[in-house]
This record gives sequence, structure tokens and C-alpha cells, in this order.
Amino acid sequence: MTKRLPHAPGKGGNQVRILDQQGRTTEELCDLIIQGVSLRAIATGWKVSHVSLLQWIADDDERHAATIVARDAAGALWDQKAIEVLEALRADSTVAEIARARELASHYRWRASKTAATYSDKSKLSIDATVTTKAKPMNDAEMLAEISALTQAMDGRYQLVEVVDEDEEGAEED
Repeated sequence: MTKRLPHAPGKGGNQVRILDQQGRTTEELCDLIIQGVSLRAIATGWKVSHVSLLQWIADDDERHAATIVARDAAGALWDQKAIEVLEALRADSTVAEIARARELASHYRWRASKTAATYSDKSKLSIDATVTTKAKPMNDAEMLAEISALTQAMDGRYQLVEVVDEDEEGAEED
């Protein structure tokens, strides 16, 4: 299923076609993403709007999927860069060097979280459960007694109202 983004008034559709006319490829886009180039910088370098680049990506399911994989790879590289910065610290590093390394590592981890869903701060919870209940069959009198007991247990906050089945009511009149 192709996602459609709204084109910028007067230029979005034309710019999306320009990317195809320029011979831009998914591989070229993914290489730039993996190198850590932002989508805005890519759009600027390709002389199209950011929205047009996003539309071009969304217009093709394979391109969209490849871009997600590239962003995941870029996220892993940003995360690795954060680790490298911290590992490069020496035992005799100054307080300023340590502070700078921590800030850079924090920034690189932030970039990883914004680039790849794998490193995102968002949580997704999925629950797949089966609920089994054991109910015994009751006749009307047993059900009314159970409801009365429950309403009394709720300190009379609710009142039992007699429900008359319309079919029974009509049958009595005949």
C-alpha cells in the first residue's frame, strides 16, 4: 500500500518527477542516509524540497522499505560512534575532555534514536491474550437473586429495575 503525502502547492508533483528525471536511485539515497546525511541535506543537495523527497520515497513501496533499512543501519552507526567516543577516553583525560565526550556520545545516541526506530525512545506494547470464563447457566429467578445480591453489596448505590420482555408482555394481552 502506497502512502501519499500532500504535495507542496504548485511545486511538489513537479519536483518528485524531477528526481526521476535526474536519474536519482534508491541506492544513492540509501548510501547517503547510511553515511549520516540528513534527509533535509539530501533534498538540498538534490535541489528539491524536503517534502518532495519524502513524497518520492513514499511513492514507491520498495524505495520506502529500503529507506527504513538504511535508517536502521545509520542508527546503528550513530550508536557505534557514541560508544567509540567514550572508549577513546584515556585514563588521564581532563574533566573537559570527559565532558565533551559525554556530550558527543549523548548527541550521537539522540541521532540514533531519531534516525532508526530500533533506537527510538518510544515504546510499543502488544498484548495477545485469551480470556476464559466459567459461567454456570442460570434461570431468571437465579439471575435476579444474583443481581439483587450484587446491588446490595454496592451499598444500594444502584437500584434493581424490573425488565419486562416485550414478547412476554404481548403474549399476556392475547
